[in-house]
Amino acid sequence: MAHMNPDTPPEPGPGRMAEAALWAALKQGLDDDFQVYYRFGYDAGGRKADGEADFLVVHRELGLLAVECKGHGVEYASNAWWRVEGGARKPLKESPFEQARRHAHEIARELTGRGKDVFPDLKRLPFAFHYAVAFPRHEWKPGSLPLDARAEILIDSRDLATVGDKVRAALELGRVKAGAVEPLDPRAFKRFRKQVIAPNFGLVETIGARVRSGETAMARLSDEQRAAARGWVENRRLRIEGGAGTGKTLAAVEAACHMAAQGSEALLLCFNRALAEHLVACVGDREPGPGQVEAMSFHGLCARAYEVSGKKMHVPAKDPERAAFWNEEAPYALLGAVAEGHIARRDAVVVDEGQDFAGPWWDVVQALLRDPDKGRVMVFYDPDQDIFGRGSYVPEWPMLRLTRNFRNTRRISDLVCRLGRVEMESAWGCPEGEEPQVEPQGSKADTRKRLESLVARLVGKEGLLPDQIVIITPHSRPNSSLDGLTEIAGVRLADVRSERDGCLLHSTIGAYKGLESDVVILLDLEPEDPRSNQNARYVAASRSRHALYVLCKGELVGSR
Repeated sequence: MAHMNPDTPPEPGPGRMAEAALWAALKQGLDDDFQVYYRFGYDAGGRKADGEADFLVVHRELGLLAVECKGHGVEYASNAWWRVEGGARKPLKESPFEQARRHAHEIARELTGRGKDVFPDLKRLPFAFHYAVAFPRHEWKPGSLPLDARAEILIDSRDLATVGDKVRAALELGRVKAGAVEPLDPRAFKRFRKQVIAPNFGLVETIGARVRSGETAMARLSDEQRAAARGWVENRRLRIEGGAGTGKTLAAVEAACHMAAQGSEALLLCFNRALAEHLVACVGDREPGPGQVEAMSFHGLCARAYEVSGKKMHVPAKDPERAAFWNEEAPYALLGAVAEGHIARRDAVVVDEGQDFAGPWWDVVQALLRDPDKGRVMVFYDPDQDIFGRGSYVPEWPMLRLTRNFRNTRRISDLVCRLGRVEMESAWGCPEGEEPQVEPQGSKADTRKRLESLVARLVGKEGLLPDQIVIITPHSRPNSSLDGLTEIAGVRLADVRSERDGCLLHSTIGAYKGLESDVVILLDLEPEDPRSNQNARYVAASRSRHALYVLCKGELVGSR
């Protein structure tokens, strides 16, 4: 990660959301060879007012980049730049690109002059320099760039995930213009930073105490949570309770991988198959340690027990016999396979979505430990997400509670809290977002018509990719309003996550537990239906990060 100066993010509030988003993206997207200075002032060299750049990015070899960051209220129209305030447009004194270019040149001039006081032999600035303009909360339409802009120096919302590439491209323009620039050696560079940049280009104002947050609170755990998850693994038994969106799954992955980094053989378990596939992918993305992490569903492990034991698995075709098999017979077979040595024991077991586990399964989980006394079991759970009626039984081990929502926008989080009767606060980086749209659901024909219109708008005017959208119903597709449909608004439907590229994904509430999507559309919610009771609605609504659309037959938030 980049070194941020200061190392506390911008406080949320009017005029700061765009800067907060860019601050987080730069921190995460640049490596530790970069220094980033946020909102610092400089001597403007005779101008009436001193200068202040939103961000200055510094790299010993690549150079300096002045970045001007713009949020809501700035637009380009009629060959001019405007600020929109209270519905009225006022022309800007200079374009954001001219402003950024001026900052870059003024900063370079001041650094060169002040650098000579510290390095008497300095003849020129030992850095190439350039500038860029960022619109972290907007998308720029192709073919509409002003003449003083180039794609390499424009950063919009789509570039945040790969902001390192954009920074390097802009810096490369500066290197081309500057020609050969001899970089400082590492020791001299450190001295330049400490004695030239820091004293004269520090913050104009201090920004409060550190707020715990992820690089982008909508997607990742914060540094504090990562450190906490690594600390939790020292407990022999521990349960971590948290509402939807508090980062339980990410913490489970972090804890299991940290155990592996310490040399442990860890097993990462969950209940539903789709979440298990997601956990496998998460573990696969991590650097291997001296130990090992294996992720799978509990019943997947049960099925393996039959296979390695040489026993044939007879799964009844219908409930309640089928449920009894998976709840009782299959776990018993797993217990036997462990006792007989067919299933290897582990040093640690981490369970995600533990509320989905039946009470007797915990005996099986502990039997999977190589050393019952020294082995570790950690379970992450949310009792309000018990939609399978198992009572959310988790052993009475020492408990920690997570209360900060990192997944949803603040307005979605408000609805989620009301549905789950839970108390959570949004992490600082979570945007306000749009109000969830909740409407009464009519006939199947009317539902399909409205769904067609909504999807067409989302993938058209709103510019979303189909695989950013998931449609969730209480029942399978043949038993839902989507029965017989293979596409919506010309976009193909898929029921399997591995096939969702370029498609709209459909899932049931139960199958999508533990997962998330940028946009969620909920259909067929009926308060009288056990599969869409308030617990289920809480689970379903909390899957959405940015936008939520609900068609409900009855009250969405009602009595349990």
